[in-house]
Amino acid sequence: MIAAAVLGFDAVKPDEASATIVRDPTATCAERPASAAAPTAVQGGHPERSLYGVDAAPPERDLAHVLGDGYVVVRYRRNVTRDQERALEEWSGGQVGLIVAPASARAAPVVEARSAKLRFTCDGINVDGLAAFQERWLRERRADATR
Repeated sequence: MIAAAVLGFDAVKPDEASATIVRDPTATCAERPASAAAPTAVQGGHPERSLYGVDAAPPERDLAHVLGDGYVVVRYRRNVTRDQERALEEWSGGQVGLIVAPASARAAPVVEARSAKLRFTCDGINVDGLAAFQERWLRERRADATR
C-alpha cells in the first residue's frame, strides 16, 4: 500500500523538467489606442536580441525605433515568476518583428504590448491574448501596405 501511494504521488506530481509552462488564460486584458502618436524614432537601431531577461536592460532608443518600424514590443514586470518569464520566452520564440523585455517602471502592468498605434495590457501572462494582439497588428499592417 505504501509503494502504491508513493508511485501514485509521483505520477500526479511531475518533475520540474516536464512542468507545464504557466499560461494564464484568466488574465484580464484590455486593448486601446496608444496614448502617443505613432513613433518616428530615427535614432537607435534594432536591439541585439528579441528577448531580454528580467536582469537585462534593453536599449530604450532601440525599442522606440523598432516601434516605428512596425514591431510589437512586449514589456513585462521585473517581478514575474520564472515560470511566467518562461511562458513569454516560449511564446516569443525569436519571432521576427517582436521584442520582449522587462519594463523600466515599477508600477508597470504585468504585461504591456505596444505597436505603433495600439496598446494591449494584461494583469497576468496571457500569451494567447498577446498572440492574438500581435496577429491583429500584423494583419492591419499588411492591409495598410496593400492600400
